[in-house]
Amino acid sequence: MRGLRQICCEDGFVAKSPPGTGKSAYVRYLAERLGMPVLFKRASDLISKWVGESEQNIALAFEEAIAASCLWGLCTIVGSLSDRVGASS
Repeated sequence: MRGLRQICCEDGFVAKSPPGTGKSAYVRYLAERLGMPVLFKRASDLISKWVGESEQNIALAFEEAIAASCLWGLCTIVGSLSDRVGASS
């Protein structure tokens, strides 16, 4: 995929590229080739205004994907993050 930058991790990868360049399609393709279901989460499914709740939601998403033995894609997270400096519990 043109313009895709892939960062490998121990048990996965992060695909970073501009919107509309095929990241979600690539995850679907990989899932199909591996014979695995795919789970997509949007930033709005995970991000919370409450301190610590976003991290908890992300951890739960990982647990859900592991329990279902599926690939999961996280869509449009970077643009949804805000500066948490000064946030308190």
